[in-house]
Amino acid sequence: MKIIITESQYNLLFENKGVDAAQTLIDMAVDDYIESCGKMKAYTNIQLAVCKGLKNKTVKLEVTKVSDFNIGDQKNFRIHLNLFVNQEWMLEDSYYESFENTLAIKISNILGVRRYFCYIDDIKMIDNKDNLTEEQFKNLFESKEEKKSDLLYSMWMEGMSMDDIKDYTGMNMQQIISYLKNREINIDCKFAEKLVITLIRNTDFINKNYNINDGQMTLNLTCSGYDGIVEFEFHTKEYMLKGMATPYWGGECNTPVDGSYFENKKTDEYTDEYDNLGKHIENTPSSFKSIQEIIDFLNNDYPKQLIEPIIEIIEYHS
Repeated sequence: MKIIITESQYNLLFENKGVDAAQTLIDMAVDDYIESCGKMKAYTNIQLAVCKGLKNKTVKLEVTKVSDFNIGDQKNFRIHLNLFVNQEWMLEDSYYESFENTLAIKISNILGVRRYFCYIDDIKMIDNKDNLTEEQFKNLFESKEEKKSDLLYSMWMEGMSMDDIKDYTGMNMQQIISYLKNREINIDCKFAEKLVITLIRNTDFINKNYNINDGQMTLNLTCSGYDGIVEFEFHTKEYMLKGMATPYWGGECNTPVDGSYFENKKTDEYTDEYDNLGKHIENTPSSFKSIQEIIDFLNNDYPKQLIEPIIEIIEYHS
């Protein structure tokens, strides 16, 4: 995957958060290396051992620091690495110049720019914990998914919006929210308005179809177009009601419920107009501490509370 970024995005992502960002880049480059080295026509012993070790996680790379240097007017970066191996013969540092270059090329393919150079400063046995500090040992085995989550969260804390992160990383909203949803993020009603639409329209975290009372009633939610409206379609055996029920409409801590089309299935009579009866769900929380909390609200309290005003609107029309 190639990510195209601007100069300002580059500085924010990599200068401010050098080690975390570089570790994520190294992890991505390693994934690509594992895939490509299996297709090589010829191996040296060290290539075979590194490829197999990275795949089996018996060889590890840890970023220790990121330094910068200039070539002309262009700033470039050195990623300093510790390499952890599981065989003594792999400790010879003269083996790895080609591997360093390969990693740098794969990072340049990811970013679309060649500004990173990889240097293995130290090679250690992976099974000797005494050679590592407690923090190094923890970081060594920290999952790549957690590192990606840390990186995206640091971008968020730097003031980037989700749309910014999407543009910078090439990830889709489903991926971004999956990494951020359990992090501490303060969500007020204004932010919740946009987040609701994003969750319903661009992710599968929200259940949009409900079967109620053993099929006697069904509720389906949609969010189509670009108007930022959550629409519903509610069926009973006798009636059908379409309408709108957008949580945090207008950035307010409220969820108005309005009918737009009512149909009596027995008589085929219908009303095709907004009723504007001033209905709303009973409780719309004024804040959340994480995206997961608003996901839980949309999957549980919101649909349950929606039934009562919908029934009241149906009773009004019938």
